[in-house]
Amino acid sequence: MYRIYFKQSLLMLKQNKFISAIAIIGTALAIMMIMTIIVADEIKGISSTPEINRGANLTYQLPGKKKRHDKKQLASGHSIV
Repeated sequence: MYRIYFKQSLLMLKQNKFISAIAIIGTALAIMMIMTIIVADEIKGISSTPEINRGANLTYQLPGKKKRHDKKQLASGHSIV
C-alpha cells in the first residue's frame, strides 16, 4: 500500500514540476522560519558569560508598591539592585 502511495507521489512530482518546486520551496522556507524563531527565542534566555545570573540580579516591583531604595529604574518599570 505504501509502495503505491510512493509511486503516485513521484508521478505527481514529475507531472507538475513547477507547482511541486513551489510547494517544496515553500515548505522548506516555513520550516526554516520556525527554526529561526525558536533559536532566537532560546538565545534570548541564555545566561552567557557577561550576563551570568542575570535573572537573579533583576527585581520586579508591583505597580502599587513603591520602595524608597536607591535603585536605577529601567524604562520598562523594572529596577536594578
